[in-house]
Formats: sequence, structure tokens, C-alpha cells
Amino acid sequence: MTWACWYTTTAAHKRSIHRRSIPGFDTDAVRAFAFNMHHGAHQLARERFSYKLQDVLGLLEKQQDAARREPEADTRRIAAGDAILAELKSRHDWIMNPTDSALTNLVSSFGFTYYLGATPAAALVNLTQTALVSYPFLAARHGPIKAMNYMLAASRDAVRTMGNIQRTLTDPDELRAYQALQVSGAIDKTQAHNLAGIAEGGMAGYNPAWSKAMEIIGWGFHKTEVVNREATGMAAFRLARDGGAGFDEAVRSARDAIFDTHFDYSNANRARFMQSGTAKVLLMFRQYSLNMTWALGRMVWQSTKGQDPEVRRIARRNLAGVLGMSSLFSGVLGLPMMSMAMGTLNALQAAFGDDDEPWDAETEFRAFLSEAVGPSGAELLLRGPANKLTGANIAGRVGLDSLWIRDADRELEGRGLFNHLLEQAAGPMGGVLKNVLVGTQQIGEGHTMRGVETMLPKGMKDVIKAGRYATQGVNTLRGDPVLEDVSLWQVLLQGSGFSPAQIAERYERNRALKNYEEHITGRRQSLMNAYAMAIRNGDAGDRAAVMEKILAFNKTNPEVAISSSSIRASMKSRARYSANAEGGIVLNPKLAARMRERVGLAE
Repeated sequence: MTWACWYTTTAAHKRSIHRRSIPGFDTDAVRAFAFNMHHGAHQLARERFSYKLQDVLGLLEKQQDAARREPEADTRRIAAGDAILAELKSRHDWIMNPTDSALTNLVSSFGFTYYLGATPAAALVNLTQTALVSYPFLAARHGPIKAMNYMLAASRDAVRTMGNIQRTLTDPDELRAYQALQVSGAIDKTQAHNLAGIAEGGMAGYNPAWSKAMEIIGWGFHKTEVVNREATGMAAFRLARDGGAGFDEAVRSARDAIFDTHFDYSNANRARFMQSGTAKVLLMFRQYSLNMTWALGRMVWQSTKGQDPEVRRIARRNLAGVLGMSSLFSGVLGLPMMSMAMGTLNALQAAFGDDDEPWDAETEFRAFLSEAVGPSGAELLLRGPANKLTGANIAGRVGLDSLWIRDADRELEGRGLFNHLLEQAAGPMGGVLKNVLVGTQQIGEGHTMRGVETMLPKGMKDVIKAGRYATQGVNTLRGDPVLEDVSLWQVLLQGSGFSPAQIAERYERNRALKNYEEHITGRRQSLMNAYAMAIRNGDAGDRAAVMEKILAFNKTNPEVAISSSSIRASMKSRARYSANAEGGIVLNPKLAARMRERVGLAE
């Protein structure tokens, strides 16, 4: 072993040195075996393929230099080539020396367990990706009826075998194709394993027991994704072969269909800004958002800028199919960029509309549809048939309008809007901290069980919430009923992780009502404050301007008009407050003396 001592500390051969009685020695044979096999495999892969990758980069550099020296070189193409070459070099450097962190793997596993692990709804919703994205992809290339028949047949076999479709394959070519897809990583490298830290988590902080636990927790989510990939891959392979493609071409078509619709979640395929440990934590669950955003953007680009009419035709059909399937599962409000469109309309209203009249684009759209087709028809159009058919809030989980930022529960502006955006930027782990803080506050206020429920992981939270619905109905924190009669089906939905659609609709209606009420009461209070400030400053012009706004407000909202008596009462109250203020604050007269004494300010 003497020769091994000459290698660097990180060299694979260094690990052959005898370790007994040496700091860092581990008696866990399984862990030691897994550690050495992982790094040994990585070292062998580097020795086998690194020089090939380096040769390709060298060839590309020579071609780029030759293109740059051409007399009529296209500057734009040269710049694009330089950018691509720089990206390839950065990718190559990361692949040759990947970064890994035990803490990052642990946090990723915890986040997956907290939000998705052991939650049946997450696994079941995952199955919709095939219908939402894969089917339109195949339908655009092979026709909708034919693609549907092949997709249904493959999905039936994949579901029946719980993600082991190879057991149903009798055609030798199909079995070889499946094996080729598996070797390429198109089948098993799923988002579930990526988030759980067991796909390519490396051996930093590896623990066999923890790894096995994460495999069990993520089993349902992982299996449904494998079902998706198997069904898509085999359907695409069969469609390609039926269209006259050779074996290799059909396998490539199947692999492209899987990666283009279910995406590649390997670490090497992450965007470079998402590969660091910090980015993995902050942007947990955002790899799907980025992949889906790219897929939609690519469809739009190819629809208009594709290299030939056939590419543009396929892209347009693919995009139309995705939007159509999305509307079936999540309604009009679930279509891409609907939140942005509604937000833009709200911003225009805030800038140019009537301050005295509450207005929200989504609420007004809902009211318009309710008048046109009735409340049930409006919900069908807004949230899609899936909600109506299942009774579950499917739209809230599969909509493409909130890939990056979730809508707030109420109208926000100023500090409230900033805090909401900050919460979104903090990522899922910031949400965990928020739940702990909110739950602690609820416990302090006497709502012990609700506080514990708030802090628990989603899988446990759903079960407790379902029990509460079954015994108490749906109540506010104060105990007021939101929905008294909850059916057994709704309880089962909640227990499995789905929010019942009826409850979601009730909360949306309540939110719209409170937002409009708060807009009016907030406007009324701001006018009262403005008038008081004008009086305090002794500015007759400001007072007249505010009074004109008050008269306009009273005309629009006569139910809560600002009368002269209410203005006088407000002014008296403000005067009393100012008279009793000490250093800008007012203390309760009954407690003031004791409070001064407690903080050392007694006279």
C-alpha cells in the first residue's frame, strides 16, 4: 500500500490504504462499500469518457476559431457560438468535479418529506403530467386519436404493473427499447428521487437507514412518475415504429418524448444557477417550474420562429394541445400567465380607476360568468371539469398560472405585498419556518391543536385536518362555521391531501367578499386620516380637496358615508389620544404607573 500514499488526498487509489485505528474509520461495512463503489464508479467514468469530452470541446474551439477568421463571418453566429462553447465548458467542469453537501442532501430530504412525502395526493396529481404535457406532445406529431389509443394502452400496462411495464413486453424490440431507455436514465431519474436526495445525492453524509427511509417515503411519488415515463416512452416508441422509423430512431424519439415532457432531473442537467447547495435549498421544487416554463417558451418560439413550416405546425399544435388540456384540468384561471394578466388589469385599475369603488379582475370575471351561465357553469369554466367530476381541488394543484409565485390569500400592497414576495423568495424551507412561527403563535393564543396542525408535515397535517372536518366541520380559528356539513368523500379527499373543491370555492368567495369590504373600509379610513392631517396642518386647500373626495366617496358608498358627526367624533378621539400621548405612545391609564415602574421610568 506504500505506493497509494503518494496520491493526493482525493484520489480514488488513496482509499485503498488500511484505515483501522485511523480517525474517520467507519465500522459500517455497507456504508463503506457504497461509498467506495460510488466514487470508484465516478473515477472509472472519468477515465473512460473525460478525454472524449475534452476532445469534443477542443474540436469545437478549433471550429469556432476557424469560423471567426472567415472573411464574411456572421458576428451574431460567432457571439452565439462563443456563448454556447462557454456554457459547455462550464458544464464540463462541473461534471468532472461535481459539488455535493451532506447538509444540502439532508435539507432536500427534509423538504421533500415535509411537503410531498407520504402524501397520496402528490403522487396522484403527478399522474396528470402525462395527460397535460405528454399526450399533446405525441398528438401533435402522430394525430390525437392515434396518440390517445397508444398512450392509453401503455398507461394501462404501466399502472397495472406499478411501474414495471417490462413485465408485459413480449416483443423483443420493445424490451430492448425499454432497456435502452432505462440505461439512459430516462425511466428512474425522477423528480421524487432528486428531491429526496437519493437519485444522485452522492455519498456525502450517506446513511443506509436514512436512505432506505427516504426511499419508502418517496415510493408513491417516485412510482407514479416512473409510470408516467414508462407509458410515455413506450407509446412514443410504438408510434415511431408504426410510422416507419427504425429501431434506433424510435428509441431516440421515445427518449426525447420522455425528457421533453417529464424532463431530466439529473444534477448534471440542472441550470447552473441551481446547482450550488444554497440554490438547491432556496429553489427546491423550482426545477419543475423552470422546465415547464422553458417547454412552454420553446413551443411559443418554434410556433413562430421554427426552422421550417413543419416544425412550426407541430409546435403550434403542441402548444394548443397543452393549453387545451390545461383548461380541462384547471380551467381558464389555470392557463399560463393568467395571474399576470389579472395583475396587470388590477394595476391599471389602481392607476386609472375609481379609488372609491372596489374592483378585482378575477372577481369581476367570475361575477360576469356567473350572470351569464350561472354559478355552477362559471366554476366549470374557471376551474375546469376535473374539480366538478372529482370534488377535489385539482385546479389549485396543476394550474400553469402559478409556476413561480403563488397568489396571496387577499389583496396586498406596500409592506404586506413585500412580505408575501419575500416569503415566496425564501422558498419551501422559509415556508417551514413560517409554519413553525405561526403555529407557535396559535398555541400561545390558546389554539393548541390548530397550532400543532399548522406546524406538522403535510401528510400528517392532512390526516388531522380530515379528522377535524369529520367531527367539527370546517370552522374559522375563532370557531365560526365555514362549512358545517362535510361529506365522507370530502373527509377522505382531505385525508389523502386534496382540498375539497367546495371548501376551496367557499374560501375564494369569502376572500372576494372580504377584499371588497376591506377596500371600502380602508378607503374610508384613509380619507378620515387625510382630513385630520389637513386640519392639523391648518391647510385650507388640502382640507377642501379632501372634503371633495369625501363627498365622492359618500356618493359611491352611501351605506358607510362619512358624515359631519363621524368627522367630529374622529377629531375628538384623535385630540384625546394626542393629549395622553407620551413620547408618541398612549398607555392604558390603569396600567401606566406600574408599566413605568417596571421599565425603570417611575418618577
